[in-house]
Amino acid sequence: MSLSTLAATLLAVVSIQQVRSEQRLNEQGQITDRYSAAGAQLGDSSIDVRLTGIYALQRIMQDSPRDQPTIVNVLCAYVRTHAALPAKQRPAIRHETNELRRDLGQPAADVAAALKVIGDRNPALDRGSTVDLRHTDLTGADLDRAHLPRADLYGARLLRASFENGDLRGAELEVTDSREANFDHADMRRIGLAGADLGGAVVASADLRGGASDLLRQELLEAVPNRFTKLSPRLARDPQVIQRECESDPPCHGEGAGLP
Repeated sequence: MSLSTLAATLLAVVSIQQVRSEQRLNEQGQITDRYSAAGAQLGDSSIDVRLTGIYALQRIMQDSPRDQPTIVNVLCAYVRTHAALPAKQRPAIRHETNELRRDLGQPAADVAAALKVIGDRNPALDRGSTVDLRHTDLTGADLDRAHLPRADLYGARLLRASFENGDLRGAELEVTDSREANFDHADMRRIGLAGADLGGAVVASADLRGGASDLLRQELLEAVPNRFTKLSPRLARDPQVIQRECESDPPCHGEGAGLP
């Protein structure tokens, strides 16, 4: 190869790299502009505009995976702001008034959309960040199949919320109002449930192995397990737990079928 040919080849390579670098900068600039526009939409007084902003953030997250942690943090903050549990209702969830117990609401459309985007993301791209939904009112929320590993839901109201087939591994549900929530077939290994109210919560076929057995036992006795609920060996052999399984699942014969 002649020197002139070599020089021309090197020049072409450098030019291609420069073009690619400029393209990346332009793309990042466009992402930044889209992000700013979506952020402004989240603060609009119109719910339709806010919904547009939420779905715009979802599209950015899909186009630019490295921005996922930031976008998830923004959406979590949005939910904490727009579905905040009033401070006076946070402590002593087990001692709510009858008026609060009759609350049959569901999340507003924008909050539901934000939860859907959060739950549908790929957690492998979280880069160590966690979903923070502490002290939120998620009454009646549809979080079926949601990806919420290590999510922090401390003190949240999850009354009649549905997490069917959801991933809640290592999630923090301490002091939550989870009455009548649906955890059917949910992966709840190593979940934190200390102080949670699981009265009437469905944990049929859920995987509850790896949690703190002493803390989980009382919560489990208030819930609705079945013979397919996966429990730690200690809980699976507990006579009261077995009795509760049989009460919830009549075909059960008291054999402690929740053994792993």
